[in-house]
Amino acid sequence: MPSSLSLDNHYDGTRTSFHVEPKFDPNNTDVANRDLTFSMGIDTDFIFTGKHSAGQTVLARTSNGYDKLGAYGKLSGAFRWLLDTNDDGVADVTVPQATGFTVSGITFTGNGIPFAGNFAGVVGSADEVAIFDGVNWFLDTAAPFNVITSADTAFAGVIRGLPIAGDFDGDGLTDLATHYASANRFQFDYAATGGLTGAQDGLINYGFSGVLERPIAGDLNLDGITDIGLGVPNQDGLPTNTTLSWYILQSVGPAAPGTDANLNHAFSPVPVGPDMFRQFGNKIAIPMLGNFDPPPLAVANSAPVLTAPQFVNTPESSLTSTIAISASDANSDKVAVSASSDSLAWYLKSSLGLRSTGNYNENWGGRGEKWIQDSTKRWYYITPSGALYRWDLRAVKVPTQLVTGTLIEILDPKVHANPALLTNAVQTTIPVIATINGNSLTVTRDAGFHEPFVVTVHATDGVSPSSQTIRIESATQTAIRLDKELGLSQGAANYSLNWGGLNEKWLAGSGKQWYFITPDGTLRVWDRSKFARGEVVAHLDPIFHQQPSLLVNASVINLDQTYGFKSTGSVAMNWGGKKEKWFQDAKNLWYFILPNGEIHRWDGKTGANGDLVSLVDTSYYTNPVRVYKALDDVFSDWMSLFD
Repeated sequence: MPSSLSLDNHYDGTRTSFHVEPKFDPNNTDVANRDLTFSMGIDTDFIFTGKHSAGQTVLARTSNGYDKLGAYGKLSGAFRWLLDTNDDGVADVTVPQATGFTVSGITFTGNGIPFAGNFAGVVGSADEVAIFDGVNWFLDTAAPFNVITSADTAFAGVIRGLPIAGDFDGDGLTDLATHYASANRFQFDYAATGGLTGAQDGLINYGFSGVLERPIAGDLNLDGITDIGLGVPNQDGLPTNTTLSWYILQSVGPAAPGTDANLNHAFSPVPVGPDMFRQFGNKIAIPMLGNFDPPPLAVANSAPVLTAPQFVNTPESSLTSTIAISASDANSDKVAVSASSDSLAWYLKSSLGLRSTGNYNENWGGRGEKWIQDSTKRWYYITPSGALYRWDLRAVKVPTQLVTGTLIEILDPKVHANPALLTNAVQTTIPVIATINGNSLTVTRDAGFHEPFVVTVHATDGVSPSSQTIRIESATQTAIRLDKELGLSQGAANYSLNWGGLNEKWLAGSGKQWYFITPDGTLRVWDRSKFARGEVVAHLDPIFHQQPSLLVNASVINLDQTYGFKSTGSVAMNWGGKKEKWFQDAKNLWYFILPNGEIHRWDGKTGANGDLVSLVDTSYYTNPVRVYKALDDVFSDWMSLFD
């Protein structure tokens, strides 16, 4: 039978205090304070709360800020998740949970206690699910979301008890905690102390006799720090021992990252101290905290709805692109639409709040990377190729386990050389003109401008504005950046066409990672499941699916196109003493390639010395003919599409 849940809502108009009324009142005419009764899951399910979302990409996981119900357990012998994503108390997302696979080397059995937290790490976004089995933590950190897969994060910890999650130190990051009832203690694992690892970074001794109390967590005083408490049944000496008692420790003072300074104090309820004592529920009830009661809103004007692509690839030779857009308004108001253009660096800096701490911590994660933070103090790193990643908080053990993260953007390598180009970016005029004519956006760039950029389409009905940002870059430049960063190669005969049933083609990348591209040109990183599934890396022209060699050879094609490499009839093997092989460019200048794939322009002196031009796959050293025949090969590939 379904599990019954009673929600006691009381909104006092100030959002500064939490109340439990003396009676359960589901018929209150005050919508904000009306109490609620829901049914979710079945009796054997674990019920939990979180800011759930049905979104399956990091950017799509938006939240209205209010908590919703979720359930996890077995039905007909198989685990599954039930999630409410629209605040009506009804599960509108059902996700089967597979078992028997490994996550970060730990076998996932499906057993454990579910909870939720912002583990994907985007400020203001929805929560992701998690499981704690008493020793091991399994966090949903990567697509597909709302389920634990092998692409997620897992680690064994030393803290024990019933799990909760929240920002317990006020640094903007999600922390983990447990309450160990038999020892009467809360244990904390703070993200600020080197990421989530299951270690005990903080300890608060707090509890009651017996082992029936349950931990609760929520920011009740709205100071940005998650408060903690216990729901305690069967307390003798109270008016009735059938009532569930709530003891809540509220935070005091400013944020103190990596410490329990704000919560570690003796319980002292108002009016003497800052803490709370309330009674609600009965002795068999499971306590939960959540912000379930949004205040009632007057009928408001609806902002215009914009429809436009997020990514556009243009031909390298085309200076003007026409992009289809549309704007509609639910109130039938007249909508004014305009467009503006900005550099990609400024867009990233302003939208993420990127900044430097003054120390780039170069190569801390073993990839030669440099580190920066966003406005929420979440860590990002830039690789030597210019790729910007959001750190996934997984443990790092150089050299066996290098840093990993979610690819956000591939920038120019000069951004790695000087991260201030990103963290100190300013809004300046770029040589791009964007105009709107009806349902068409026309974008024209100067002939000498080849950098990626963004165009923001703005719409307003005179009251409420809306906007959509479009990232624009030539298809050639996108392919070159992806090839350099991901180390793409064919990997298998016929690109393992349609292995996952989407008519996709598969590409091997560095670090034994696999990628696949679908007929519409969407490139995804494989989540290592039994399906063609994974997070979007880039949106490309469909031509790259028809002929993936244009992608895997993109960086070398660009080199050949730039320098016009050619053979002299002999590679002059090891002339300079470094086992190098030689060739010339269109101006008859000499170049050599080393066994590690480095291509250098010869300095004209004795020996194989000169400026580094590029780094390519070592297979090009084995067969350097592929370097100076790259353009011939790509022409052949293109022509094959018309055979």
